[in-house]
Amino acid sequence: YLRKERYSSPNMTELNDKTWQIDADWKGALNLGHHVVVGKIALSTIESDSDGDFSVHFSNLGGFLNLSGLHKNALLGAHKVFGAAIYQYDLGRDVFITNLPLYLGLSAEAGNVWNLREEVDLSDLIYSSSLYLGTDTSWGPAALGFGFTDLGDKSIYFFVGKNF
Repeated sequence: YLRKERYSSPNMTELNDKTWQIDADWKGALNLGHHVVVGKIALSTIESDSDGDFSVHFSNLGGFLNLSGLHKNALLGAHKVFGAAIYQYDLGRDVFITNLPLYLGLSAEAGNVWNLREEVDLSDLIYSSSLYLGTDTSWGPAALGFGFTDLGDKSIYFFVGKNF
C-alpha cells in the first residue's frame, strides 16, 4: 500500500508523509488421509519518507493460531514477523467412525512486532502453542482451545461461526 498521510494536532506540528506498507502472507496445507499439516507465514513492514517514526497503521498479533495464549490483537507494531505450524487429526471419521468431522489439533507458533526497524531482532520472538478440539457446523467452524506462550500468558478460546 502507498499512502499519502497528513497528521496534525494541537500538540504536534502538521506532518505530511508518504508511507509504504508491505505485507506478505502465505498459508499452505497438506492433507494425508486423516492428518492435516498447515503452515503459515506473515511478514509486514511500514516505511516512511519522513524522519518521524509515527504512523497510524500497524500490524497486529495475538489470538488463536496467531500467537496463541495472547488476547486477540494484543501486540501492535509497524514491523511484524510470524510463523506457525499446525497439525490436525480427524478423530470423528477415524476414531469414532462417524461422518461428523471432529478435529484434534495442536500448533507451534513464533512471532513478534516492533515499532522501529532498528529494534527488529529475531531473538525477541515470542513462542506459543495451542491445543484444540474443533468441528464444522452449519454456522461455520467451532473450536474450544487452550493456548500459552513462553512468557507465561495463557488463554482459553471458544468460538462458533465465521467472522463477517
